[in-house]
Amino acid sequence: DKMEGVEATSLLNDEADEDEDEAEAAEAEAEADKMEGVEALAAKTDNPDADADADADADKEGDGDGDDDQEGGSDDDLEGELDEDGTELPDADGLPSAAAVTKAAIEAATAALGPRPVEAQAPFMPSSTPIGDSRRYMCWNSVGSITSRDEGGVVASIEIDFNDKNRHRAVRFSDRFGLVLGSLSDQAAAFANIPVDDVSELDAVGASALVKEAAKQKDMTPSLIYCQVFNASSAATANWQRRLPKGEKAMSLAVGDGWLAVATKTNYLRTFSLGGLQTDVLRLPGAVVTTAGMGARLLVVYHQGAPNGPEQSLGYMLLDILGRTEVARGTLPLS
Repeated sequence: DKMEGVEATSLLNDEADEDEDEAEAAEAEAEADKMEGVEALAAKTDNPDADADADADADKEGDGDGDDDQEGGSDDDLEGELDEDGTELPDADGLPSAAAVTKAAIEAATAALGPRPVEAQAPFMPSSTPIGDSRRYMCWNSVGSITSRDEGGVVASIEIDFNDKNRHRAVRFSDRFGLVLGSLSDQAAAFANIPVDDVSELDAVGASALVKEAAKQKDMTPSLIYCQVFNASSAATANWQRRLPKGEKAMSLAVGDGWLAVATKTNYLRTFSLGGLQTDVLRLPGAVVTTAGMGARLLVVYHQGAPNGPEQSLGYMLLDILGRTEVARGTLPLS
């Protein structure tokens, strides 16, 4: 009896194994059929003209009654249905829609091409905040800060505050020129209005009514340079302004001990004394990105060439403005 029970158990296990093998085979066959359907649907999407011809031939072989319901190969037939949240549903055969297959092919091709090249870095002023803000920092460094407040009209208020209150008193004045570039040193504060050729360009940066009004009055072409000198020897040199040559737009500026420098859209670097006298004009190797000054030194960052894939191609120049010498030049080690 014991042996008979063992034999019966063995037979039952063999039958279970056979059933499991049959189920796996059936599942593999269903998967193969599904893959064939996906390939056929992808081929149908990639060659819609051939599909339309095949559908036309099928219509001719039919009853020929000309009913629109009997025509095939329309683009609507290839579009999948969407559920409530907008997710595309499979068709009646459980296969992904033609749109989903096409989207997957596009994503795969995009991934194969690699990351898109980045745009060239636009000029900017260190430590400044966006131009569109009603109250923004034009500069913020170890000396102090420059803030601009939009008064809601064609006049803005500019405030210069110092970290050392005993050395300098705060300076406040009304801005009627639409000044947006600012730099601060222990001896002076330098400003320039925004360089634009078309008032519509100001909408992209959310410029204030003051800046737009100044542009309409052609106060922006060319740029205006304005300088406030601290502890000046006379009222005549306490502040001054200069207009750049025709066609030049200030893109960045910096101020140091005894000098002011402006980099323009035409790739010129113009330096001035704090009395307003232009001292030098240099040609930059590329379009300026930013400038920074301290003491007698000026750092200029510029484009060496177009971006290389996802990386910027930037170079730098370190100049001694008072000594009129170039201290260093090279590739900026930043991505």
